Amino acid sequence: MKTTRPAPRTVAVFGGQDLVGDAFLKLPFLRAMRTAWPDAYITWLVSGQSVFAGSMASVGAPYLDRVVERCGLGSGRWAELVRPVPHGLGPYDLLLDSQARPMLSASLWRVPHRRFVAAALATRGAGPHLVDRLLALVEAAHGEAVRWDLSPIAVPEPLRAAAAAALPDADGMAGPGGYVAIAPGAGGAHKCWPMEQFAALARILAERGLVPAVLLGPAEADARGSFKAAAPEAIFPEEHPAFASLPGGSQPLRVVAIGERCALGVANDAGPGHMIAAAGTPLVSLFGPTPAAKFRPLMPRASRVLRAQDFGGTAAMGAIPVAAVVEAVSDLLRETASGAPWLR
Repeated sequence: MKTTRPAPRTVAVFGGQDLVGDAFLKLPFLRAMRTAWPDAYITWLVSGQSVFAGSMASVGAPYLDRVVERCGLGSGRWAELVRPVPHGLGPYDLLLDSQARPMLSASLWRVPHRRFVAAALATRGAGPHLVDRLLALVEAAHGEAVRWDLSPIAVPEPLRAAAAAALPDADGMAGPGGYVAIAPGAGGAHKCWPMEQFAALARILAERGLVPAVLLGPAEADARGSFKAAAPEAIFPEEHPAFASLPGGSQPLRVVAIGERCALGVANDAGPGHMIAAAGTPLVSLFGPTPAAKFRPLMPRASRVLRAQDFGGTAAMGAIPVAAVVEAVSDLLRETASGAPWLR
């Protein structure tokens, strides 16, 4: 579907909201836009705050020229259709609506533009994954197919060095391969595999000669003592002194750097799982109430998705047996090989 339409000089896209996990999922979308319009000035519009203006600014920088937080659009209220267009928005050669909400599309249409493409119309027939829809939007606007760039994101060398200090090579390990990243957190308890089952997994992995590298967010910090008691061999790499002198606190790229040092990861449907995937590290993803077909991490290498519904018909995360996760980890360790292509 080749087009002779002039390339836009200014592109704006309404990205909805930017939680950390969502932002990692959207990276192939950002990459596709920059590939489609390499010389365009690309503006990213969000209704609230964006991690691309904060903790993930360095990740978005190659693809986004400007991030507009609290842009004044996306409230879902009828009043948005009649109030003045927020100052400073437009005109744009190309305006993209990545959300499938008719009222939002009507509101965005009022922003000065030469051409408008809405996901609700442009992505009919796209696959079930969120990125299927976003890439279809770029293709509809660009007039040509775009490839899925799933290459690992760049990690600053200071973070990479800190991760190597926290997870050093050791005798009997294949370099950065004897560790398994375990991320038991999620944005809501309903998305979390029970902590005691994560601990049981860590204990079994340790018995098999692997080192469980546990990643705890603020919501899981209180579980550290009980986790360590249940799985004494578990380590907590983010606590290593090498990270203490680096800026950014528990920044997302820290988890990516740790993921690079691991043979694979195990995580819920949450940000840490997408961070591990962004390192190019094989991943076992655990799903329950959220649709795996839409939100599973996109992997350049092997992965496994375990759904609670496949173990008794319930969406409760505890339905996933420890034995099933151990089997998935074992399968991935046998299957994974280096040198897999990053593009498809």
